Amino acid sequence: MRMDAPPPEVAEAVAEVEGVIASFRAHMAARLTASADMGLRFPIEDLRAAFNLNDWAVDCLVALAAPELDSGFARAYSHAWCDFTRRHIDLAFLVDLVAGDGPGREAVREAIEPGSPLVRHGLVEVGLSPDQPATVRYSERPLKAADRVVAWLRGRREPDEVTLGRAARVLRDRISMDRLLLPERTKTAFVEAFREARSGRKVRGVLLVGAVGSGRRSLVLAAIDGQTPVIEVDVTNLPKDSGERRVYLRDVVREAVLLGAPVFLTGVENLLSATGPAPELLDVFEHLALHPGPVVVGVPYRISLRDFGEFIEVEVPSPEPPDQERLWNEGLKASCRLPCSFTAKELVARYSLSGGTIMACCREIGRWADTIGRKAKTVPLTVAVDAIRGHLGNRLSSLAVPVYKGDSWEDLVLPDRTLALLREITAFFRHRHRIVQEWGLGAKLLKSPGVPCMFCGQPGTGKTMAAAIIARELGRELFQVDLSRIVDKYIGETEKNLARVFEEAARAQAILLFDEADSLFARRTDVRTSVDRYANLEVNYLLQRVETYGGITILTTNFPGGIDEAFKRRLRFWVEFPFPEKAERVRLWQTLMPKEVPTTGELDFDELAERYVVSGGHIRNIIIRAATLAAEAGRPVDMAILRKAGDAEYRLMGKLVREDTED
Repeated sequence: MRMDAPPPEVAEAVAEVEGVIASFRAHMAARLTASADMGLRFPIEDLRAAFNLNDWAVDCLVALAAPELDSGFARAYSHAWCDFTRRHIDLAFLVDLVAGDGPGREAVREAIEPGSPLVRHGLVEVGLSPDQPATVRYSERPLKAADRVVAWLRGRREPDEVTLGRAARVLRDRISMDRLLLPERTKTAFVEAFREARSGRKVRGVLLVGAVGSGRRSLVLAAIDGQTPVIEVDVTNLPKDSGERRVYLRDVVREAVLLGAPVFLTGVENLLSATGPAPELLDVFEHLALHPGPVVVGVPYRISLRDFGEFIEVEVPSPEPPDQERLWNEGLKASCRLPCSFTAKELVARYSLSGGTIMACCREIGRWADTIGRKAKTVPLTVAVDAIRGHLGNRLSSLAVPVYKGDSWEDLVLPDRTLALLREITAFFRHRHRIVQEWGLGAKLLKSPGVPCMFCGQPGTGKTMAAAIIARELGRELFQVDLSRIVDKYIGETEKNLARVFEEAARAQAILLFDEADSLFARRTDVRTSVDRYANLEVNYLLQRVETYGGITILTTNFPGGIDEAFKRRLRFWVEFPFPEKAERVRLWQTLMPKEVPTTGELDFDELAERYVVSGGHIRNIIIRAATLAAEAGRPVDMAILRKAGDAEYRLMGKLVREDTED
C-alpha cells in the first residue's frame, strides 16, 4: 500500500531532484552522441549494441554493476535499505531504483525476465542467497551483474581463463590469405560461403572439410577483417555435467556476441554417431542459436549437419605435391640434425599430407634423432613412416582388421601376367599425381580419384598376400573389412557403417580389402519388394564410395560371375588369381618351406605337388601342421610327416585321401 501524497515542500524537493536527474541524463546523452561522432565508444554502448538492449535494460545493468564499480554505490544502497548487513539487490529494489513510481516499472520487470537478453545471455545472474530456499519467488532472488560484464565496463576486453575454461580460446592471429598453401578455388569458395553466413540470411555457417593441419583454422583467420577475433571451441572438452555445460556454453556464446567473433567448432565428428548427435552437441547448437554471427565447423571428413541449419561445405585439400615436398625439406632441415636415407619426393609419393601434419612429423623425426637415434648416421625410412602413421590416426579397428605381412614380390608364385597387373596397380598409384594432374588424364579419362581393384580366385591363391605386398610397396596400411560388422538388417545402417569405414580409411590413407565382396557387391535384383529396393540402394551406395575413395580399394571374390555388371565397369583393375598348376605348386612348396626347418633327407616337392592339388594357402597349412607334428615327436620334418599333414588337410577340405596312406 502506498503512502498518501507527500507534503508540498517534499514534493517540490523531489521535483527539483528529478529535474536535475533529467538534466543530467540529457547532458550524458549529448556527450555519448558527441563521442560517437568522434569515433569513440563506451563499453556500456558496446553492450547495448551487441545484445540489442533497450534503455531500461541498460539502466538495469548499470544499476546492478554500480556497486561493483564504485564502493560508494554499495554504501548508498545500504542507506536506501536501512540495512548495512544486506548484500544483494532483488527485483523489487531494482524496479524502485530504476523506474521509481513512473510508467517504466513493468519495463524493468520485463528486462529481468528469464527469457530477456540480460538473463538469457548471462549479463545478469539470478541466483539464491545461502539463507534462501529453492522455492523462493523469482522477484526475491539476488540479482548480480556478471563478473565478465563488470570487467568489460572497467575496460578489460579480453576474457579470463575462468570464462573460457579449457574448451575455448580467443584467436587473434593475423594471417594473410596469400600465405596459405591452398588452391585459389578453396580460398574463394570459403570467403564467399563465410560472407553468405555472415549476412544473417538462411545460411547458418560453413562446414570446412579437411585433415588435421590442413589449414582450416588459418583459413578462418585469413577470411576475417583485421580487428575481429575468432572463438575456437573444442566440443570434446566441454564439461560433462549437463548443468555446468549449459552455463559454460552460455558464457562462451556471450563472449562471442560481445566480441563480434565468429565461432569455430572442432571435434564435432566425435559427437555424432549412427544413433544421432550426442547431448553435448545438441547443447552447443541450442546456445549458438543466440549467436547472430557465423559458425564454422572444422571436420576431417564429411558429416551431416542438416539438423542444425544450412551449412555450406568447403573442402580444404592437402597442398599440391611440390608444396608438400618443399615443406618436408624445410621441416627436416629445421628439426632434424641427421641426414635422411630417404628423400622428400619419396614421402610425397607415398602420402598426401597437410602442411601441419608434415611439420609435426618433422619435429617427431627430429626428436628421434636426438634420443633413440643418437648413434645413427642417418634417419631410416621406417622412422618417418611410423611418425606419419601416428599422426594420421584412425578408428578403423572397430570395423576392420589390420593386415601385416612381411612378404615381397619374390614370395608370390603367380603367372607373369598376374604379377604384371599387380605391379601396374602399384605403379599407377605411385605416379597418380603425374598421370592425373600433370599429364591431364584426370580431366578427360579419369573422372574419379579412386583405384578400385577386383582380385578373383579360389581361396588360398594369394589374393590377400598380394594386397599386403602392394600396401607394403606403397608404405600404406592394409585393413581387411569385417563384413559381419558392416552389414546390418536395419534399413540404412549398412550405408552408415560403410561411410564410417571409408571416412576412417581416408584419415589413415589406408588400403581397404573387402574379402569375399560378392556378399556385398552382388548383382542388383529386380525391384519386387521394399527389401529389394533397399538392397539395390546399398549396392549403388557402395559403387559411389568405392569410386570416390581417394585410395586403393581391393575387393576379392571366389565367384566373379556374381558381381554386378555396373560395378565391373567401374573397376580400374581386374586381376585373376588362377589355381596353381603342378609346376607352380612345386615352387610354392619350395618358397613356403623355411630354410630353418630341420629336415631328414631330401624332400620331394615334386611328389607333394602331384599328390596334393591345393592352393598356396593350403600348402602353408600343411607345412605348419607338419612342423607341429615334428616338434611334438622331437624329430625333423620328413616326407612321412608331410604326407600325414597333407592327408589331414585333405580331409578338412572334404577330399578323398589315397588308401595307401591311411593309418
